[in-house]
Amino acid sequence: MRRFFLLFLIFLLLSACGSQTTVPPTESTVSVTSTAAPTAPEQTPNNWRDILMLSVSEGGLPTDRDAIFTRFAAYQAIGLTAVRIDTAWDTSVEGVWTMSPTTADYLEAARTYGLTLKLILPTIMAPPAWLSAQDGAQLIDQNGRSSVNTVSYWFDGLSAYCDQAIRAQLKAITDGGWADVVAAVIVDCGPAGEPLYPPAWTQVANGLDQGGGEEVMWCYAPNAQADFRAKMAEKYGDIAVANNAWGTDYADFSALEVPKPNTVSGALWEDTLTWYYAVKREFMAEQVATFTAAMSDCGLGDRARILYLPGADFTDAQWASCVEQGSAIAQLRIGCDNRYAVELAAQTDCILQYTGINDVHSLRILREWMYENGYGAVPVLGENAGDAASASNVAGLAATVAEMHLCGFDYTHSRWLFEADGVTANDRFGVFTEAVASLRTHLQALDHTVSPDFAEDSAVAAPSGKVLRLDITFDKPESEALAFCFVTFAQPMLVIENGDTLEYDVRLSTDMAGLGAIDGSFVGGKTVRDSFGITDTLGVRAHPNADLSDYAYPNWFHRVIELGNSASAGARLLELQLAAHPEAADGAFSQCDVTVWYDNIVIKRNGEVIAELFIDGENWLDRSASTTHYAAATATCEDLVE
Repeated sequence: MRRFFLLFLIFLLLSACGSQTTVPPTESTVSVTSTAAPTAPEQTPNNWRDILMLSVSEGGLPTDRDAIFTRFAAYQAIGLTAVRIDTAWDTSVEGVWTMSPTTADYLEAARTYGLTLKLILPTIMAPPAWLSAQDGAQLIDQNGRSSVNTVSYWFDGLSAYCDQAIRAQLKAITDGGWADVVAAVIVDCGPAGEPLYPPAWTQVANGLDQGGGEEVMWCYAPNAQADFRAKMAEKYGDIAVANNAWGTDYADFSALEVPKPNTVSGALWEDTLTWYYAVKREFMAEQVATFTAAMSDCGLGDRARILYLPGADFTDAQWASCVEQGSAIAQLRIGCDNRYAVELAAQTDCILQYTGINDVHSLRILREWMYENGYGAVPVLGENAGDAASASNVAGLAATVAEMHLCGFDYTHSRWLFEADGVTANDRFGVFTEAVASLRTHLQALDHTVSPDFAEDSAVAAPSGKVLRLDITFDKPESEALAFCFVTFAQPMLVIENGDTLEYDVRLSTDMAGLGAIDGSFVGGKTVRDSFGITDTLGVRAHPNADLSDYAYPNWFHRVIELGNSASAGARLLELQLAAHPEAADGAFSQCDVTVWYDNIVIKRNGEVIAELFIDGENWLDRSASTTHYAAATATCEDLVE
């Protein structure tokens, strides 16, 4: 199939890319008034491509000096050009920034082995205790909890603190004689440096909620409430005008509070979301200006500044749906805003880094939007999410970098390349070495301003005769986050090989996420949905919570899942299930009936069918769901009805 043909080309060190798949034209995100962009610096390094194109992010391994130096020697030996590091500082005393010995070791190791560094320097992220204790410094979420690792965007002292913090850290680096190893600085715009309100995973390490939990909104502290009232008073002038627009009866603006998801809808909720985004946009533009000035004053003005692009986004249609329902999908709650970040980078000569290239579908949508709207010249580096599943398919990640005309690869994290001792290379390190070599040839020849070929290469759905009908009744309470059902329909007991595909035709009765999937399990307990980084040829995850409605509603769609990759090869596929897994964050639902039709379910190897799982209903036995949660489902066979 296409992706594996691409891998073959990459490993032959060719510089050209293969054909691409198509997604529907991307809608731009909701229009929010942009703040004035800071002035761009005179230049960024002319050789940024050479110094940033191949890197790894350090993380999750021992950080003693010997281990760091041993890993850096390995990076240098295989041709990496940069390493991304978190820096650590003692900031227990207000205004004093003392570099940790580990950070100094990283800087020294980079100089020793001729590598450069992409530095994550904390400002709004990871605030010291003395700052978090100040009045108004903490974000408060919709459940009344405080953020453990991010300063509030509404904190009066935020601008001054960020300016002092970045200057103190840069001065310590340059005073220490390490300016020559600094290739780029991440412009810290939120938790983990990303321009977001705190995602659930950023709260876990500090004990909040004892787990990831559901994404929430973070605009309920007193200073945020006061700002909301002021902004609404500025917009409407008279409370009567606001009440007329919102359908409310507030006595005055002082009675107004920031509404929570699922409490209001329509104009008031849209005003809330728009304000929520505008606040963060203003900070992002200001933060780029702060970092630009500080780097220039510290003699690092020609170094690259990197803005993170979170690996998720939303469309106008999703925004409109949330406004109508009074809800907020996960991407809205944490403030994903990639199109604004692209615009800001273009205005200020920043480089972008997309933080989730394992989600090829979302990346493809953004890249297509960039080229269609004149932003193809803005350089974008790519990194994978730092979990084991996302990092497992190194060759596939490299192929995505090539396919999407990204300007570099930042593999996250080093923990996936070494044994637990932090110095012994594991089997994946060899695959990574090959990917680095192949990408070097590709990236050196790449003209990233030229759009990838987004032409469709998926086969046309061809249902006929008997089709498989899955009827589902959901009875999820409004208070619950999700529902699911799984109907086991086949036991292939097939050993998967690299390149194997699971293919089927599918149609949905309802424009709804979380429908139309086929999941499965392997001997040993691993699943198709959560193991081996398995996606379809559009880059949509195999997890049944994925949204296929853009493709399979209301028409038939032929889906090709890349079941066999370098990580899953050799695993024995035990069984397959028709699966549904809608989540409340993707649109409110509780009591509803839906139908999904399937046909031509097969597994192919080298383009040839090796397992027929459903073809025209031969020998089909009706069956009910084997696993459910607030759902009931029955799979039957019926004649095709167009």
